[in-house]
Amino acid sequence: MRFYFTHTTPTTFGGGPASAVASYLGNNVDTFGAGVEEIQVSLITLSNGFDGSVQQPEPRVLFRRKAKTIFIDWPCTHTTPVESQDYSLQNLTQKTFMKAVQDVHDALSWGLPKRIKKTDDFDTVACLKLIRSGMEINFPTEEAFREELYHRDEQYTKHLRTQSMHKKINIDWSQYHPDAAHLLHHPELWNETDPRMPHGNDFGKHILNNFDTFNDLPLSDVLKKLGLKPYETTSTSTHKNQALQAEVGLIFSYIKITGSSPSQMTDDLLDRMVIESSVERSFWIHQSRLGTGSHFDWMQFYLNDFANNPNRSMSFKLA
Repeated sequence: MRFYFTHTTPTTFGGGPASAVASYLGNNVDTFGAGVEEIQVSLITLSNGFDGSVQQPEPRVLFRRKAKTIFIDWPCTHTTPVESQDYSLQNLTQKTFMKAVQDVHDALSWGLPKRIKKTDDFDTVACLKLIRSGMEINFPTEEAFREELYHRDEQYTKHLRTQSMHKKINIDWSQYHPDAAHLLHHPELWNETDPRMPHGNDFGKHILNNFDTFNDLPLSDVLKKLGLKPYETTSTSTHKNQALQAEVGLIFSYIKITGSSPSQMTDDLLDRMVIESSVERSFWIHQSRLGTGSHFDWMQFYLNDFANNPNRSMSFKLA
């Protein structure tokens, strides 16, 4: 089950305290039945500056049964225009949060019964009960509330990314670390045919498929087993490319299988990627459907973010 709740105005879309409601409550449920996999609620409010002559839009509900998705547009009556627009996790209060919960609950209480049939496999009562639980929060301080909110938001993002990747890429995810889809949440990083991707070339594939053989070995021994020389000691572009393919394949194998990577080895690879980025007509710098040199560039962003994150986890988000 995926929740996407947002506040909208006649001129803006997305965000608002409703999005915090989705992440806060979305961590507590896997499913309410196979009939619905996603619920999207847009809480519509008038933006500041509109006079009283502007009428609130009528509520609307749409159920796409094949996609198992429900869409509801609902006029916002509890959250004020200022509260719906002036929002961020660091200043959200429990009072405003509970107002947004009430708006979401009103929307679902109205919309779900209008579209959910007895033959649909979905527990409306249980869904509404979960939403109501958001109106019962009582943290001792606003700081404690926001700390829990940050934690749940992070966990929900991880949950959504993992679900999305599992749906997009049909592979045996059981062979990888449970966080692998979240850590490497761009499909191209799982591309098995592009030689510029970590495991789209012979060296990267071999390392991934035989990771037990290469795990915990120094890079020099890994390259030696593959019949390669280190990047720094070879002069031909072909051999440098092969050394980088093996090194990139090794680091991303660590991340996919263990959920982490050796710090020094990752930092050393980043240094070599910077050097290679300045090489004219490098194998890695090219025109592709992702843009000029983008394969190499955004892999650097991924690894650089990973290396500088205290939890050694990918937080960089591609557009």
